[in-house]
Amino acid sequence: MGIKKKYGEGKMDIKPIRKKRVYQAIIEQIQQFIRQGQLKPGDKLPSERDLAEKFQVSRTTIKEAIAVMEAIGVLEIRPGVGTFVRETGNHFLDLNYIFGDDDTEIQELMEFRQAIEVEAAYYAAIRGTEDGKRKLTQLFSELEKEVMSGKLPAKSDFSFHMQISSMSQNALFLRIMEFISDKLFKSVTKNAVNTFAGAGDPVRVLQEHRAIYEAILSGDGVKARQAMRYHLESVIARYKGI
Repeated sequence: MGIKKKYGEGKMDIKPIRKKRVYQAIIEQIQQFIRQGQLKPGDKLPSERDLAEKFQVSRTTIKEAIAVMEAIGVLEIRPGVGTFVRETGNHFLDLNYIFGDDDTEIQELMEFRQAIEVEAAYYAAIRGTEDGKRKLTQLFSELEKEVMSGKLPAKSDFSFHMQISSMSQNALFLRIMEFISDKLFKSVTKNAVNTFAGAGDPVRVLQEHRAIYEAILSGDGVKARQAMRYHLESVIARYKGI
């Protein structure tokens, strides 16, 4: 009778990584192992040291990949025990969907968002109704809760930005944002994943949203405009720095 391997490592045909953003390729390989049944819910991954040796990358890169997969609900880290595969369900993301765009398209989308959302924040502050502010408060609370609990806040982040466009009471702002909603959600998700992968501090990004939120609630259009511009410029900087 053969000896059972301690981890799922005997099931995985790991390939060395040769890409620029290597943590993305590691995530794609591990998700492929799960899709193909080579890793199953409850399986324990090899240690970070072992994974770094097998993928031929640094332990920091492994930590980045694991942080993202934990954030999107693919893996579970049990302190002092190890890292385990979760029941994937709806948390299983197609990384090709997130990382598929080229740099030019992403840059153009962010510039477009600046053109629309900076002014939308200004008008949301000076025109926002009490009902709109209550909804924004609820969405910010959801965003804060997800960030502080280590969850990927893509949906709440997306809804937060859409609510600001709605509060501007400019139908064109909202219609344009709705028209590009698929690309917008993709952009927000990618930004969140990059942040969890080490391009930024999730709590600091939350504070950028807080500055926008507080300026809108106080009715200060100038501050809201400045806070939104700073946030979107920071998003671009984080993307370029990853």
